[in-house]
Amino acid sequence: MTTQTTWATATDVLALTGQTVTDTQVGVANAVIELIASRVYTIAIANTGSRDVEWMRRAVAWQTVWITGQPDYMTRLDINAITEGHKSIGLKDWALVLAPLAMRALNKVSWRRTRSI
Repeated sequence: MTTQTTWATATDVLALTGQTVTDTQVGVANAVIELIASRVYTIAIANTGSRDVEWMRRAVAWQTVWITGQPDYMTRLDINAITEGHKSIGLKDWALVLAPLAMRALNKVSWRRTRSI
């Protein structure tokens, strides 16, 4: 039996998305989610509540599937807008590196929400 080192597994991805992926693809997506969320699974899992674990699991699952459809994912440039003729299309923060559903899940983890005093 191997020890889990990612917020989600290939089995989780299949269950949540219906897509079959490899452990390597999950590992890449997990690294991206950890970078954006500032939570490394192997360090944070013992102190992370079940609600936040579930949102991280979902974020990694959706990110994994999204990355598999992005052939130039690791070689993209960081840009603010794309110009098509005379029109400019603005891209929101992280649009080139983060799946839309993964961003929604990350916005639900407790440490990323605003806190009022």
